[in-house]
Amino acid sequence: MGEWLKCMGLKLHPDKTQIVNTRSRFQFIGFSINHIWKWGKVKTLITSSRESCRRFLEEIRRAIQLSKGKAAYQLIAILVPKIVKWGNYFKYFECSNVFRRIDHDIFQKIRTWVYRWHPTWGRDKIKQKYFPKNKS
Repeated sequence: MGEWLKCMGLKLHPDKTQIVNTRSRFQFIGFSINHIWKWGKVKTLITSSRESCRRFLEEIRRAIQLSKGKAAYQLIAILVPKIVKWGNYFKYFECSNVFRRIDHDIFQKIRTWVYRWHPTWGRDKIKQKYFPKNKS
């Protein structure tokens, strides 16, 4: 394989290159690839890796922490591009459960940010202002 790439002017980095058995779970460019046996057939399950999710949530947490004194629309302007970029990268694979969990975690972080922003308001007033029901 290395000789074939060398004639094209490319080479494999020995620390980053690894040959794996595809029957076991492995990580590749942010994805977790796993084979599952279901009714006598093999199904390939491709989802975002745990490490990728952890790094993304850490980036969101850092952005929220740096936005403590900013208005809500400024926080949204910071978070939306990050969330859209990450979501677009993983949207073609089986990530609905991962997206649901990430969505919940981001909501919890934003809710905590809002409660810190208005420490004297009651939770009901905060919910009505920032998280109204039946509005998109």
